[in-house]
Amino acid sequence: MRSPRLYPHSLDMEKGTALVFEADQDFYRNAIFLDQRVLTEGTKGAWVPLQVLWDQVRAGQGGRVAPANFIFHTGHCGSTLISRLLDEVPSVLGLREPLALRTLAVGHNVRETLPGGAYEDTFSLTYQLLSRRFSPEQQVIIKATSMCNNLGSLLLSKNSANRGLLLFVTLEIYLTNMLDKKETPDIEGFFKHRLAGLEKRVPELEINFAEMTKPEKIAFSWLAEAAELADLAGGREKQQVLLMDFDQFLKEREIHLELIFNHFNLPGEEEALARMQASPVFNDYAKQPGFAFNAENRVAILKESRAANKEAIDKGIAFVEGLMKTHTSLASISEKLPLI
Repeated sequence: MRSPRLYPHSLDMEKGTALVFEADQDFYRNAIFLDQRVLTEGTKGAWVPLQVLWDQVRAGQGGRVAPANFIFHTGHCGSTLISRLLDEVPSVLGLREPLALRTLAVGHNVRETLPGGAYEDTFSLTYQLLSRRFSPEQQVIIKATSMCNNLGSLLLSKNSANRGLLLFVTLEIYLTNMLDKKETPDIEGFFKHRLAGLEKRVPELEINFAEMTKPEKIAFSWLAEAAELADLAGGREKQQVLLMDFDQFLKEREIHLELIFNHFNLPGEEEALARMQASPVFNDYAKQPGFAFNAENRVAILKESRAANKEAIDKGIAFVEGLMKTHTSLASISEKLPLI
């Protein structure tokens, strides 16, 4: 149980069980996403009672809570690219979008409805399992899904050494990117979760998904996730986080890579930093290795979408600006994460 060789893939909060299976370092490095897409016909695992896992963790780790670093983001903003670049550092153990964290993010909004202490115990158990490393010198860097931003404060508070990278794109670029896509399942699928999170900040918020246009739905998704990043950047965790605009990262790649390298307190290996800067990942679509794609391709696609979707982009921005005028508690978000 001290090793990540037993990977906790899925949580069933109602049944109090977890799906676990054996994994090695190559598994983690090769997994673009650690969600349902990583399961294959050859996957061998078992559903185990959480209490059994909890007892094993206590026996193996005692009360020690290991440090871990995180990447939180607004979605579709290059977080997978950053995570895969960090794999160039030998001492990094990267985990991309663990499904268990997504379950905990949803459960966080309804934790008061669970039996006493059930959520807190499961959260602590999952954190301890995900923060394990194969060797003492390794550093775990977990890229969560964008819907896990509501866990940011809890995850960073687990250990004072924990650090978080807060990655984002402006609302205008988010709209330009998403309006160019034929399908946006995460916009529809995660709406209720995002709404629940934003309603905690603005209880009087009234949003009707059925009446919203596509650009308004996309803009709302950015707003909900940006709000949580802004809170982290300006709250008690501000000394533990680094806020970064992905487009600025692309413009000044070497400077921002060094900022990330230093923020995560990675070993001072000049060779590792050089490997990150020259990584072939820059020439691949990060979510689909082998598919040629680079920053120049991205600029061209955004330019084309911006021309084709100008009216929709303006409508999405106006929607968020309207919400910020109506609900003044939202206005401060744009001070940290600009709309344009």
